[in-house]
Order: sequence, then C-alpha cells, then structure tokens
Amino acid sequence: MKNAFLFFTFLFFVCCNNYQKNNSIQILDFPSWSDSITFINCDEIIAKTPVSFNFKIYEDSIIDLNQFDNRLNLSFKFNWHYEDYFDIGVNSIDFIKEDGSSNSIKFGGIEAFQDKDSQSNRFGEIVRDDITMIDVNMDSYLDIRIITFCGKSCEYEYWIYNESTNNFDFSSSFAYIKPYCIDCKKQILYSYGGGEAYDFLKIAYKINGNELSRFQSSYFDSWHKDYNLQQFSDSAGSLIFSDTIYK
Repeated sequence: MKNAFLFFTFLFFVCCNNYQKNNSIQILDFPSWSDSITFINCDEIIAKTPVSFNFKIYEDSIIDLNQFDNRLNLSFKFNWHYEDYFDIGVNSIDFIKEDGSSNSIKFGGIEAFQDKDSQSNRFGEIVRDDITMIDVNMDSYLDIRIITFCGKSCEYEYWIYNESTNNFDFSSSFAYIKPYCIDCKKQILYSYGGGEAYDFLKIAYKINGNELSRFQSSYFDSWHKDYNLQQFSDSAGSLIFSDTIYK
C-alpha cells in the first residue's frame, strides 16, 4: 500500500509539473497569433484614426498629408534614387512643414520592384510600395512603417508621429517588432517574437506614448513527443511560470 501511495504521488508531480515564481504576478492571456493586426477595446480610438495605407512611389514626389488627415499641415517629399536597374527606389523622405522648415529621414536600404497591379495605369513601372502609414501606438495619428529586411518574415522600422513637434521621430523601442494584436484599454501591444514549426515566442509590450517597454513574454514548445512546454517571463526575462502539459 505504501509503495502504491508513493507511485501515485510521483505520478501526480510528473503529470502536473509546473513552476510559478510569484502568485501575485498576473499572467497575461496572450491572444492567438494572426498574420494581420487585431484590436481589443479599440473602437473609440479607431473611429478617430485615418485608414492605414501604403504609398506607391514611382519618382520624386511631394504628397500633402492633409488629404489623409486634416489635423496635419505637413508634406512628404519622397526622394527617388537611381544608379542602375538594381539600385533604384526611394532612399529618403523630407518632412516639409507649413512654414517651409524641413528635416529628413534616410533609409538603410532601397527597395523598388515592378508594379504588379494590372489595374494601375503605371502597371509594369518600377515602384516602391512598402512605405506604410499605420497607427502603431494607438494615439489616432498614423505613423511611418518601412520594411528593413524580409526572410521568413519581414522586419520593420517605425517613425512615430509626435503631435507636439508636428514631426515623425524614429523609435528604437518599436524597431523590429511584429505586432499582431493591440489592446487599447490595457495599452499592451502583442508582438510575434519568432519561432519554428514546433515552437514560438510572443512578447507583450506596454505602450508609453511614443515608446514601448517590454512587459511579459510567452514561450510555447511542442517539440517533445510526450509533452508541450509553456513558459512565461517578466519584463527582465526572468521565468515567472512554467508548465509541462502532457499529450
């Protein structure tokens, strides 16, 4: 009887192996990953926000942003670079204010390809169409997102609109994030952190105006044939919860 008790005690710990560092820490319920951004409790802010869009730039161009958002008195001057067929595209943007003052951003890479939109009157011409206007910090103003690299997935850099200066500021804390869900009530941005066929990482960031701060992360691994591993870590990367879920 004693041996049976020890056996079932051992079985309980094996089947329910988990670790929680601090019961007072609330573990986030990370939303399921999606290849497009989903929003939670964001109806009010979305109603104030212009629709996200991509520019299509074929040459040196000046575009007044007031046509997209009547709160803005600012124009973008897209500077077209051309050396040869393999070195062509927009390489910088000048921000031109109503008083004529300006500043600029320069891109790390040049990307332009043939326009594949058969409905476009410039079908087949070289175009840069990966410069996106999207509100990534949920303040109702569109920000600039630019692709910096694409492999298994694309990585981006962001210039966040600063209402107080009427300018777009590069944000290193937003750089390379891959947001898939934003909770406006909690001011949390969920980002895909990478993974393979059997494992993936999700990272939750707190939105603090024009900056992000890491809040929690979730790691899931189903590689082992007998069990799945689920772990949560805090803002410093320290483990706060771990659980093995037997298949």
